[in-house]
Amino acid sequence: MNRVRTPHRQDGVVLVIVLIMLASMTLMATAGVQSSIMGLKISRNVEEVANAFQAAQSAIDFVISDTNNLPMTGPLNDPVAVTTSGAPFDVNADAGETMEASAERTIDCGVPPRVGQGSSILAYSTFSFRVSAQIDRTATGRGRSSLREGYMVLGPKC
Repeated sequence: MNRVRTPHRQDGVVLVIVLIMLASMTLMATAGVQSSIMGLKISRNVEEVANAFQAAQSAIDFVISDTNNLPMTGPLNDPVAVTTSGAPFDVNADAGETMEASAERTIDCGVPPRVGQGSSILAYSTFSFRVSAQIDRTATGRGRSSLREGYMVLGPKC
């Protein structure tokens, strides 16, 4: 027996459904890639800010490491620029990056902190300094940081 085939109204519906699924999967994949790219940009920015902070901290440590960098004479609260050199302080000046460090004496001949009567530390005076470092690498997208720390040195009695 021969069966007569009747036309179906659903011809091509599967193709349309598959195309819709393919388009939605493409949109989800594109969104996933864009999300990954944004995550990479965020992590790179966080890393560059951390690197800038560490470079500024290294500059302050460099200034403090040598007492010749600290202004022992001259007026109080007068910042004196300190020249930094070496790998952590390298900047691309041609691209607009800057690195500055300075030290200023804030207190002359102070009393050592937290001492009792009759302590041998009273034979000394304190000299307080404010040490600053600024690094700006934003011109090349590498972050910016500015730090200021206090530093106290014991010296001969004034």
